Amino acid sequence: MNDKTFSWRPIGKLHEPFNDAFNYRTRHQKDFFNKLFSRTEELDRCLAPATYFLMGEKGSGKTAYAVYLENNSLSGTKCQVTSMTETQYKRFIELKRQGKLAYSDYANIWRSILLFLAGRMVVQKSKGFVETITRKFKEIEKLVEKWNEHALNPEVERLRGS
Repeated sequence: MNDKTFSWRPIGKLHEPFNDAFNYRTRHQKDFFNKLFSRTEELDRCLAPATYFLMGEKGSGKTAYAVYLENNSLSGTKCQVTSMTETQYKRFIELKRQGKLAYSDYANIWRSILLFLAGRMVVQKSKGFVETITRKFKEIEKLVEKWNEHALNPEVERLRGS
């Protein structure tokens, strides 16, 4: 170990890292995470046009890649991390199993959700002062708003005929 590589501190002054990279999205934690994150060529492979998803065991760094890319614009990318809890996923599967989502198949539901998230992210990450004036994202904003208005709320069933 090289003393010049590390900053030695007393144990009481060490910063305890989070066990999930998702927690490094706040303004206060971004700098610390950027110091911890080791950029390798695998990160560049994540940005390749032919890469659509990452697979790996829990703790293998999938969320760390996503958070790093959200916090830092690399190669002109704009990323956003969105999480779905296990409970939300199980609720979705149970609604489908009970026939409450009888008219939509899984692929159509996921496609709709992913398109909504992508549209919302494009507006949030790209919109600035000029776009507010030019209304460049007006159509996307309308579609996102419409989707939100008609989104399924699994906690409350709609009354028949309303």
